[in-house]
Amino acid sequence: MRTTLAIRCLVVEDNPRLREDLLFYLGCQGVQAAGVEDGAGLDRLLAQGEWDVVVLDLGLPGEDGLDIARRLASRPR
Repeated sequence: MRTTLAIRCLVVEDNPRLREDLLFYLGCQGVQAAGVEDGAGLDRLLAQGEWDVVVLDLGLPGEDGLDIARRLASRPR
């Protein structure tokens, strides 16, 4: 069970500079944020714990963001 009230946000963005900028901005707003570059990284972090929101780049190489969004939507939670 989570004891913190901060929103937990997972950023999926393949552009490292943009990903770091997003993480910096979210952190400045009090959001607990982590970033990954692809769907495999997303799956690893989802297996480790719960996230409140996912910011998802639609134009990812390999498995694109729309496919990942469909996959996430089909999860029970």
